[in-house]
Amino acid sequence: MADFGDLIAWTRALLERPGIGEWVRYKLDSQIDHILVDEAQDTNADQWAIIDGLVDDFFSGASEAGSRHRTLLIVGDFKQAIFRFQGTDPREFEAARGRYRTRAQALLDAEGEGGERQALPFHDLGMNRSFRSAQGVLDAVDATIAAQGWELMGLPEEPLPHVAAREELPGSVELWVPFELPPSEDDGDDGE
Repeated sequence: MADFGDLIAWTRALLERPGIGEWVRYKLDSQIDHILVDEAQDTNADQWAIIDGLVDDFFSGASEAGSRHRTLLIVGDFKQAIFRFQGTDPREFEAARGRYRTRAQALLDAEGEGGERQALPFHDLGMNRSFRSAQGVLDAVDATIAAQGWELMGLPEEPLPHVAAREELPGSVELWVPFELPPSEDDGDDGE
């Protein structure tokens, strides 16, 4: 029996195994032109290692790719990170973004000014427009971030203010007084 974590560990081990790993990556690269990583803020180090293995040839500049147009699209939002969810750390997302930015720029620099461009520039786009929430809810999020400080919240940089895509969308925020359940004999040592 294998769980999700086992599958990730086995895939990483396969891609990194000397001899066979190169062959597997070569076969995958011949079939993969586009990779989408969604919820990247909740991607762990092993998952990033798999992605790195899959996109390694995207940044090689090798002629084997021919005129193929290959892309890597990573979508994530630090403010939505579930810290330590399945071993995640949103700083892994930031590190991956830096790696891919550096590799894309190195590929562009290696092409120089002459000849036909094959490499694509790295685009780092902000995510401040919300299609899910009302402006009142987004204002409460922004006020919380401002009150606590973006650095204290673990964000790599000051976030842009949120903007609702649909201004007419109604919304409200209720603040409840925190409460604690009284201890029970059924709680054991951990409590509620």
